Amino acid sequence: MSHSGPKKYYLRAELRLDLLHSEGVRPGYWPDLVDADVRMDQEVMDDGSSEHDDTQHDANYNPDDDVDNQDDDEAQGGDSVPSAPKRRRTSVSSHSEVPATQSTPTPPKRARSGSLRRQSPLAQIDSGSLTVADTEIVEVPGPGISSWRHYGILMTFAPSSTHAVHQSAGFADYAPNKAGGIQPLKQRFILADVQALLATEPCTTMFENRVKRLVLHSYSALTPRARMALDKYIRCMEENASGFWHGGHWFAIDRAVPTCSVSANDNGLARTVETKQRECIAEGVPSTIFWEAAYWSLPSKLCYWILMNPRSLNSQGNPYSLAEQLDILERREPARVQWGTANSDEEMVEHLPKSVSLSLLPEKARQDNPASRTYD
Repeated sequence: MSHSGPKKYYLRAELRLDLLHSEGVRPGYWPDLVDADVRMDQEVMDDGSSEHDDTQHDANYNPDDDVDNQDDDEAQGGDSVPSAPKRRRTSVSSHSEVPATQSTPTPPKRARSGSLRRQSPLAQIDSGSLTVADTEIVEVPGPGISSWRHYGILMTFAPSSTHAVHQSAGFADYAPNKAGGIQPLKQRFILADVQALLATEPCTTMFENRVKRLVLHSYSALTPRARMALDKYIRCMEENASGFWHGGHWFAIDRAVPTCSVSANDNGLARTVETKQRECIAEGVPSTIFWEAAYWSLPSKLCYWILMNPRSLNSQGNPYSLAEQLDILERREPARVQWGTANSDEEMVEHLPKSVSLSLLPEKARQDNPASRTYD
């Protein structure tokens, strides 16, 4: 009998644990191990398994919720691991997040105890039993939780791929669960609405509103050659702003949806960024400068945009437009726009691993410290 499957999970767990230890993070206490016959298909997305198999073993699976169980075009095309934040629930308005006050309903179906330990309160409720208020909540997974809900969509941690085991520091490290999460999310994708949003060129707005100051390095300390190399890097950012934007705003699209002008952020841009960074370093740029928000980086894993329930209403009593949803998303997760919406310099660097020996410059030194004298 082959043990390659379980071995893969052990190796993945060891890698995750080693990274946490390297960053000085002590993982939360895990509950007692469950019996060997308890399956983990729902919480762990195995790249080698089929969506059909995942669905059959999902404790929350409701066949009425699925329109199509075919493999999907989930994608249109660093090293951060969640440090076990405190478990909390939040609801959102059109401009801010406020603590949710509604209580969690009792799950209508009793799942196996081992599975319950790994599920958030809302993940224990069947999708068909969620209220509109439930679908307005963004759950944050606590220690040991590997299945939770984000606007009613069943979520899990972003799976490893051939290109990345861990997500880049600071970027969203979650994805819709293949069983019970991806299909409902695809149903929220409305092509006309997305095309209308893209017509406003949010990638251009992202570049115009980018961070333009250095907070960890002194620009005056850079040599002329290094400054010229960084100017070329910023030009690369501008020319590829669409790819950077889509990497932080990834849509789940059903195959039935006609091809739209949503750019695929493939490995080509990742290779270009890596090449440009190497060229900068060869010109005397310190490698640590790419921890600066002013010089963009791509997440090693695509960051899904979890669209809201169409039945959720804003303060005017209307469904949230995509523009409103985009504003909420980018303020809640500034990494989506390369920290251009961060409220402070501290917020721009709070994701840095402890192994990175950088700290904010004194406040006065940050005042006149541009990322470029050419691009303003």
